[in-house]
Amino acid sequence: MAYNPKKNNNFLANEPVYSETKSPVLNNSTNLVSSVGKEVVELSKRHYGTKDASEALDRSFTELTRTKDNLDAESFFNLYRELFYDLPKTGNNSHTLLINESKNYVKDYVDPKDDIIDELTQKIIDFESDSIEIPSEHPLFPNGTAIRVQSSNGTLGALGIMQEGRFRLISNQGNPSPFKQLKRPLGFVDSDGKLLPDMDCFTFVSPQTFNDLPKFTDPLSLSAINENADYNLSVNNFIVPSSNFSEISSLINTAILKKEDINFLIRRLEAKIPSDGYTIEDNENTFQWDPVDLIPFNIKGNFQGQIKILDNQNQNINREDPLGFLIESAINDWIEEIENLETFSGNVTEANIDEYRSMREGEENIFPADGRAADIRSADNVLGSKFSDLIEDIESSRFIPYIWTNDPNRPNNVKFYWVERTGLDNYIQVLINRVNSINNSLRSGKYDLVVALATI
Repeated sequence: MAYNPKKNNNFLANEPVYSETKSPVLNNSTNLVSSVGKEVVELSKRHYGTKDASEALDRSFTELTRTKDNLDAESFFNLYRELFYDLPKTGNNSHTLLINESKNYVKDYVDPKDDIIDELTQKIIDFESDSIEIPSEHPLFPNGTAIRVQSSNGTLGALGIMQEGRFRLISNQGNPSPFKQLKRPLGFVDSDGKLLPDMDCFTFVSPQTFNDLPKFTDPLSLSAINENADYNLSVNNFIVPSSNFSEISSLINTAILKKEDINFLIRRLEAKIPSDGYTIEDNENTFQWDPVDLIPFNIKGNFQGQIKILDNQNQNINREDPLGFLIESAINDWIEEIENLETFSGNVTEANIDEYRSMREGEENIFPADGRAADIRSADNVLGSKFSDLIEDIESSRFIPYIWTNDPNRPNNVKFYWVERTGLDNYIQVLINRVNSINNSLRSGKYDLVVALATI
């Protein structure tokens, strides 16, 4: 039979049901004797039974309430940190649950990693698009093709070779020129193995076709194959890390934006995580250089790609072209010595080349045998001796080229330093050819060319 509380009046009165037997009061007297004064103290103790305790204590309920802990945000996070490593990574009451619930509560939350992922994804897309649009070899002009631009009136323009499906500039100046050095490895030889003439090597294209060709697109033309070129480099070596701030600024300036569009961009920029990396543009205003960073010239470069030549015999003198300065000085001394002979009323110019040549040969039917011809030959020999000394200095690496650009061997590879150029064997030969060309002009009596080369 089920119990019915309504039939129990004691329960309805919120009174406990106990026996009516009242607990006796027990007196317990104990004589305590104090150590001082021999005083006797009598103590009484009363014992209560269940009924007596119920009558003495109020057992009724006056209010029901839920106990609430004093928990605030700070207490929560303190407790969270204590339990951090005890929480499972996934499942119920896990870190994953906290992350998902917080992200659902915070609307439009953008994880900084998402921006990085989007950026990397876009780079992959761009790379794949670039690979599709510009294959490793052009479908019509295979790698190794020598391209020469020729206008409709026969004027010749840029010269280059196709490399990795792109047009790369190449110089045809110097003896031997970079193009001549590459003729044999590129296969520009006849059946006897002799080098073909330049005009038989070129594939001529119109300016319109040239404009459509993919090219090595480094802004400073550092990829051009010239006397300072590194022949080991490919198109990937000329992809310079730089920020897209200038491009974004340009797009904003030319874009037609509504107020809502501008506000949207402002919100996106406010949520954008600033980059803590560095770019090429930081060389203008951000980077600082210690003296040791500016060795060997002790000054900053003016622009990326600037080339300076170190003269190891005069390192305290900063000149863009120390060899050219020495050549010009030697030729000026030679001209001054000739003019002091009073052979000519003015400078040594093209107008009196024939007369000068006659004096050098010592034709007595034109000039009396007064010793002036011998003095001129002596001046020529002194100049020729200076040129020979310069060639010896070049061969002993007196002149070292440096370029103001980023150094991949340093931790921050977008900061500019003076970086020693590679491929010095070719560079040394170019300098020797430069001096020899002037010396040969001197020995062959082409004095107008000698004077002209003094300022090159």
